[in-house]
Amino acid sequence: MASDEPNLEQYLHQFYERQAGDNIFAEVANTYIYHPLMITRLSQLDAEIDLVAILRDPIERAISHVRHLARNGEKFKSFEDALYQRPDILSRGLYAQYLFQFESSPQNIRLHIFDFEKLNKNEAAFKEEFAERLGLEPDDFSIFEARRFMSTRARNRTVARLVKRLATFARNLGFVNLIQRVKDSWIPSALYVELDPNPSEDFSPAPSTLNFMKEYFRQSDAQVGMRWDIDVSKWKSQLND
Repeated sequence: MASDEPNLEQYLHQFYERQAGDNIFAEVANTYIYHPLMITRLSQLDAEIDLVAILRDPIERAISHVRHLARNGEKFKSFEDALYQRPDILSRGLYAQYLFQFESSPQNIRLHIFDFEKLNKNEAAFKEEFAERLGLEPDDFSIFEARRFMSTRARNRTVARLVKRLATFARNLGFVNLIQRVKDSWIPSALYVELDPNPSEDFSPAPSTLNFMKEYFRQSDAQVGMRWDIDVSKWKSQLND
């Protein structure tokens, strides 16, 4: 009986067609590491895969996550209400439990872990470390400057959903280059508007919630520091009160 599971290799090759030369194809996503079947599916690909995880203080990540959701239309009464509605806001910051699964990953999958603060403080130095760790030359990056993704909201959510569905349909038909040209055009700015980076409702956690998060992440953060050589000494869970 034929499986209903889509063929991952065929799906990805719609986006990354094989080309002559030694081109490197990359994709940015912030949810792959959490998917329980990610390693299994990636192992099916006939390709060498380098995964890059850039780790941020999980408490700062959680606060940023709540603000991002709120700016994009989620309704929360407070930071604590957001945690109640979306428990994954915290669980996604337990990096160790997700990273340990790569200890037994197939040989074609390699995980590289970087410190968000290094990128934030010195992009040039981060670029050199990134290239060295992945066995590349710094000049291999035609454009490296980090693109700052601003928080946005749809000018009209119905229209934005329709455009996304059309884009998905076009991708499934193989018009990948067309989709990229649309992304690089004026159309996204017509569909979305940037949000105030400092809104009046910032959804900061209450002091008791902050203390709870310090305890919640303490052990996981310590494991990250010991096992993957990330400097977590300034992460809030590791600071002495």
